[in-house]
Amino acid sequence: MLEEHKKIDEMAKSELKFELNNLRMEYDRMTLMRDIMVMVGRMVTTIDLQKIKDYVEKVYKEKVSGNWGFYYGVRDNIVDMVNNLAEMQNIEELQYFNILMYGISLNKEPKAIEGLHTMTSGMKDILVEHLQKGKKGGVV
Repeated sequence: MLEEHKKIDEMAKSELKFELNNLRMEYDRMTLMRDIMVMVGRMVTTIDLQKIKDYVEKVYKEKVSGNWGFYYGVRDNIVDMVNNLAEMQNIEELQYFNILMYGISLNKEPKAIEGLHTMTSGMKDILVEHLQKGKKGGVV
């Protein structure tokens, strides 16, 4: 906690304003989400809930189809595919997808693999191979 304060002390005024604006936007977003959840919780029939779901999906598709929403759409597609594989209990394809994504990220964007909670044997094999290539080439 003390280090966080130290970091804030080192920030320029413009950086602090930027952070404050981001926090305000995030707070507004969370407040709206809470309000929507409260309203949805008051719905009695599944027909009404289906109407809400259909409308949200329509808005989501409109926003994701272009501009910045594309990135979140891609992320959501990946998450949906993984959830579908898990629901089908297709372990072989799920492991393949996991190793594939890990290997690509390790080689192309290593920061993407930071903070992973689990490491499968296939992922360990790819990591060892990657590290061995780094030793031979001099650069990881």
